[in-house]
Amino acid sequence: AYLHALSIDPGNSRANYLHGIALHQAGRGRQGIPHLERAIAAEPGNAIYRFDLGNLLEGCGQQDLAQAAFQRAIVLDPDLVDARYNLGNSLLAQGRFERAIETYQDLLRIRPNHARAQSNLGTALQSLGRLEEAQAAYLRTLELSPANHAVRHMLQALRGETTRKPPVEFVSRLFDRYAPRFEAHVTKALGYSIPQELHAALVELMGEDFEFARVADLGAGTGLCGELLRRHAIQLVAIDLSPNMLVAARNKG
Repeated sequence: AYLHALSIDPGNSRANYLHGIALHQAGRGRQGIPHLERAIAAEPGNAIYRFDLGNLLEGCGQQDLAQAAFQRAIVLDPDLVDARYNLGNSLLAQGRFERAIETYQDLLRIRPNHARAQSNLGTALQSLGRLEEAQAAYLRTLELSPANHAVRHMLQALRGETTRKPPVEFVSRLFDRYAPRFEAHVTKALGYSIPQELHAALVELMGEDFEFARVADLGAGTGLCGELLRRHAIQLVAIDLSPNMLVAARNKG
């Protein structure tokens, strides 16, 4: 329907915007970016268009461009809280903790009861070793959202209270944030080579052309094992607690 509308009026800002969003929701965000850019060209003062362009760019791993789009959206509409929140999250994912803290604090001046911003502020403060401030941020988060088990777990950890295991929400959120830099970090900085060693061991045991009907990769991450095992499996299933990790694995095929 959007393509039909654009065949009639190619420069229609609303049709371009909605078509870009639909592509993004269908997992084709890269194709949606030009449509958001056309919408912005037609309505350069529209903060929502800039904000959603940032979301598409971030989804495609273009963090710096996404941050520029979020910042422009904030200039156009200083009360656009979601743009401030997503900017803070992007900075946090890049490890730019000081800037993330400033962004979350600006947001909380506008919306003091924003529990997710309060929680992520705690994460950024903790990452810089500002542990008392982090505890205060987590306590405030629990005042706003008592059922936030991930934040309760982090607060317990900072207080030295050992728990049996971290809650699922904590693991999911941690690795969702880690996903954009996970692969480069574990393979280069940490020298992680288990997938290659596992593949080499299977070749040694079963020969170069070994094959399984079904393979399940538990804790699949971004698919480092899957890259090597894909051609050896009729069906390959990836399981992970982090949706963003699975998106990265899916994007690599």
